[in-house]
Amino acid sequence: VFSGRASSASIYASYNVSSVTRDFPGLYTVNWRRTFKQASAYAVLVTATSEADAKFLSGMVRTNGGGPLVGSVQIHVSDNADAPVDAAMVSVLAFGDQN
Repeated sequence: VFSGRASSASIYASYNVSSVTRDFPGLYTVNWRRTFKQASAYAVLVTATSEADAKFLSGMVRTNGGGPLVGSVQIHVSDNADAPVDAAMVSVLAFGDQN
C-alpha cells in the first residue's frame, strides 16, 4: 500500500516491496524485495482511490513495456476519463512463486 501523491510515492505497508517510484503522474514502478520466478507466472491486483473525494480510480498493470518483470511491475492509475492521475492510496497484491 502506498500514497502516489506529488513527486514521490510513500510506502505505508511494504510486504515484499522494496521501493515505489513515481515515473510520471499516475504511473508507478513497484520493485519487489524478493523476485518472482517468472515474469509471466504471477498475478497482480491493483486498487486505487483519489485524494479529494475518496472515489475509486482505475488501477492496472501497464503492459506497453512487455508486462511485469520478475523484479518489478509498472502500475498505471487513471480516472473515469482514462486520464492519468496521482492516487491518494494504491494497493497492490501480487501472487506467484518467488525465488
